[in-house]
Amino acid sequence: MEYINNPQALTPFLIATLIKLVIMVLFCRTQVRTLELIEPENRTVQPWLVWSLIILESILSFFVVIGMSRSIANELKSRNFEEEANPALTPGLLYAALGLISFIILGLEINGMKVPSSYAPVVAVIGFSQIFFMVQYWSKVTWYKKILENDDQENYGVEDKNRDEE
Repeated sequence: MEYINNPQALTPFLIATLIKLVIMVLFCRTQVRTLELIEPENRTVQPWLVWSLIILESILSFFVVIGMSRSIANELKSRNFEEEANPALTPGLLYAALGLISFIILGLEINGMKVPSSYAPVVAVIGFSQIFFMVQYWSKVTWYKKILENDDQENYGVEDKNRDEE
């Protein structure tokens, strides 16, 4: 990890870290807002655990993904929606597993165990795949959030601001 001792390499690393932090905050915010639409008795994961992903993403992402999937399924069932088995679970678990693999590789690097350069393409594919599945999972959670918001608007008489403008 030559960027630790090289100031020229440190700047891109810090920029990438800041970008990842902003993305994680937005990612967690979507999940928390989805949980806020889910009745407390249907939640199997709490918002504080979602926010802790910012610090402990590699470890907690499995718990959050499984909890979000169960919470969404419970809420859909309680609202008499057609049930989907394990909503958003597959892309979420793939995102979590690839994140754990990335975390292990980073841990090896930090502890001085160099990953052979011949594995660089594999590491790159793992990194890009994690991003891909994170976006897939995020999109799926956002989709369910919109379904729950629309159902709330219909059931509780919340008016859509866009309708007034038309």
